[in-house]
Amino acid sequence: GGDQSFVAFSAGLLHCRDYAFVNVGSGAFIQAICDELPKQTRLLKSPLFIGRSLRYHVLEGTVNAAASALDELFKEIGLQSHADIQHALNTVSDAPIYLNLSAGSGSPYWLDAGTSSFSYDAGNEQKIVAVLENVVFSLTANWRNMQPYCNATQIAISGGLSLYDAFCQKLADCTGLSVTRFSD
Repeated sequence: GGDQSFVAFSAGLLHCRDYAFVNVGSGAFIQAICDELPKQTRLLKSPLFIGRSLRYHVLEGTVNAAASALDELFKEIGLQSHADIQHALNTVSDAPIYLNLSAGSGSPYWLDAGTSSFSYDAGNEQKIVAVLENVVFSLTANWRNMQPYCNATQIAISGGLSLYDAFCQKLADCTGLSVTRFSD
């Protein structure tokens, strides 16, 4: 397996069920180890480890475009700096809704790829926040679908977008879980 497959073990075997693991890079995912997997779901189901006495399975939700959706916006409005992104996240409170279809929506909706759009014309900072909030809302929708089957009480986050405190706070606010960035 690769990094995505085994991120669930990054907190160690004693705590791997305590966390839902989120990685927010060019795309994003949320996954959590579940003792019981649903028969029907709009999420991905994966075995991580099957041994004689141990079994680890995860439910996973995907967001097909996260930072890559932000990159697309930057091509339209001009390259933005990390300081600009942080400023937008800390100051904008009235962003439009962004429908991200550049690579398809991912789970749990599985909408085909198409033209992404904003619910109304907005300024550049509002658009930045709208794109990032779309990622948060998509991760939250996936979490709501996996929550009945997983015992996670907090989120461990990684990836480039996790460096933005306000992004992590929005994810905590929407999911109702505390969000932790590990120092390594």
